[in-house]
Amino acid sequence: MPVIAVYDKTKKKVGDLNLDDRVFNVPLKRHLIYDAVMAQRRSSRKGTASTKTRAEVRGGGAKPFRQKGTGRARQGSSRDSHQVGGGVAFGPKPRKYEYGLSKQAWKGALRTTLSMQCRENTLTVLKDLKWDQVKTKNVAQLLKKFSLEKGLIIDIQNENLQKSSANLRSFRFLKPEGVNVYDLLKFKNVIVSEPAILQIEKRLQS
Repeated sequence: MPVIAVYDKTKKKVGDLNLDDRVFNVPLKRHLIYDAVMAQRRSSRKGTASTKTRAEVRGGGAKPFRQKGTGRARQGSSRDSHQVGGGVAFGPKPRKYEYGLSKQAWKGALRTTLSMQCRENTLTVLKDLKWDQVKTKNVAQLLKKFSLEKGLIIDIQNENLQKSSANLRSFRFLKPEGVNVYDLLKFKNVIVSEPAILQIEKRLQS
């Protein structure tokens, strides 16, 4: 059973937290991580690229010139794909790039990613991340104490913290239900409140 230290905002250790083996101590499964990242990135693609075929381009109803006697190659339409102003042959059309991933696969990818971070000591747990006011400076000072230059900040409903961290370009605030494999890998370091990590653990236990 993994045991992780719990700190307060002054970086003083205030206790230990026993984490569930089923969530934070599973083998590394690279194929699950790959599938989750690909599914997430493909789902974020707009897929709005679109071109017009010769049937959709305006004009070209009449034969541009007579069949014989001009010395030119015969043409049936001025809107063929090889003509200037013509349609595009085999061009892109709006489509969806996303593909489905089962709920168990998503959970498995999160478990193996969190377990990897736990082993690499890139997971920092704080007793709480409550703030009385919205002030970016306070959050920046906290992150500096833990020597973090980039990372995820995870807490349960915390509007003051969310607004305070909004201007920190190298950090991103997430709620426990929004935790995902892509952001965990992208930001590498995670600073999370104790209530939030317990909520993540509960979500991934089954």
